[in-house]
Amino acid sequence: MTSTGPSSGGHEDGALLGSDPDGDGEILLPGYWKSSSGEPALIAHGGDIMPGDGLGDFFARMPDAKLYAYRGDGYGSTDITQRTLVLLPESSPSPATFDQMIVGDYNLDKRPDLFVTTKTGGMWAFTGYTGVAFTSATQIASTAWLDRDLVTVGDIDLDGAPDLLFRSESDNLRIRYGVKATTGGATIESLTTSAGSRDGTDATYASGWNTTDFPTRFLRGTPDVNKDGIPDIWTMTADGSIAFYKGGKTTLGTATTVISAASEWDQTKLSFG
Repeated sequence: MTSTGPSSGGHEDGALLGSDPDGDGEILLPGYWKSSSGEPALIAHGGDIMPGDGLGDFFARMPDAKLYAYRGDGYGSTDITQRTLVLLPESSPSPATFDQMIVGDYNLDKRPDLFVTTKTGGMWAFTGYTGVAFTSATQIASTAWLDRDLVTVGDIDLDGAPDLLFRSESDNLRIRYGVKATTGGATIESLTTSAGSRDGTDATYASGWNTTDFPTRFLRGTPDVNKDGIPDIWTMTADGSIAFYKGGKTTLGTATTVISAASEWDQTKLSFG
């Protein structure tokens, strides 16, 4: 989902936030989905995180520097009055320090795990999700992720162990293959360092993915879309169009343009989520 814009679908007790609620000519409710400096909320969309209704929900680190869960209504919208504060372990970094978030399920327990990077280059995994709370926070790195971008945590090569896909400092998409855990999924250790991964090194998945042609705020990995079981990628490209990239077991597939540059998403949307 996108974090704002005419199709963002946010509403407050049924009133669309995209309907110029304060009459100032702007489609956004001031200060809600972006900060006073224009920084968009961080959004991570990953299935039914408020269990029981089977609808897609999302996490959002909002301009007030807090992490919330927003309940989806099944029609691409959310009632902002129903958001719930997400509880984190005491050892967690402040959500104010987050600069990227993605949702995955590294241990295949059918509960969301939240992977975040921080403004100082740290990376953390929040696991043990239950009742809008995470029970465990694991620091994966302290500074190594300053110039890297999270893309996906999912089983890319279909060996039964989720992998970590990210953009490296050298503008390559890299896979860190997970090691199967005896309890299911991958071990968190195998996703922590390249040396601890299945192959002992990070593999190149695609090259030339610089932040100018593929901006970080419009780069998002998702679960499988084309029904081959492999996670896929959505991104904005250099001309402002939105492209869908089919995932492959060892290399990224070809792109299909799904939204043209004429849509002006680079001007009307803040980010993917």
